[in-house]
Amino acid sequence: MRKIGRLWVALFLMVMALMLWAASGCGKKETTIKTPEGEVTVGEKGDEITIKTGEGEVTSKLGKKPPSEEELGVPVYPNAEYDPEAGGGIATYQGEEEKGTFIVATYSVGSSFDEVVSWYKQKLGDPTGTFIAEIKQATWFKQEGNDSITVVVQEEKGKVTLTINRTSSQ
Repeated sequence: MRKIGRLWVALFLMVMALMLWAASGCGKKETTIKTPEGEVTVGEKGDEITIKTGEGEVTSKLGKKPPSEEELGVPVYPNAEYDPEAGGGIATYQGEEEKGTFIVATYSVGSSFDEVVSWYKQKLGDPTGTFIAEIKQATWFKQEGNDSITVVVQEEKGKVTLTINRTSSQ
């Protein structure tokens, strides 16, 4: 991944954290932070956060409603319940050299870890990674051109969650 791509991933994670902070009612309308590397302006408008730097802009909208399967690029496990409190949403970015979109959605699943993994194996093939210990986790990663999708099924303390991330860049 190019350097600018890593910057935008870091900015996206920062945006998601700021969105959770703003959703709690603690956000200001606009704040500018000056650093030796330049200025960063963070603006809030409802459930939308915008971060502007000298390299570009990231706009992120807190996902109160789940993204569609078309937006995610993969099917969502049947009866999975979208968790808007998990920090999901859609972020767009525009830099000097590239632009793109990040989509994140987290779901609670009432089925067992093994049932969900089996279902995704039928849809996506074998996972690209698994981890079985105190936390069970299976991960699928799919990339086509500048579009990448990650599906993570995880069980921790008996609770099964599904997280789908999609990144598209141009």
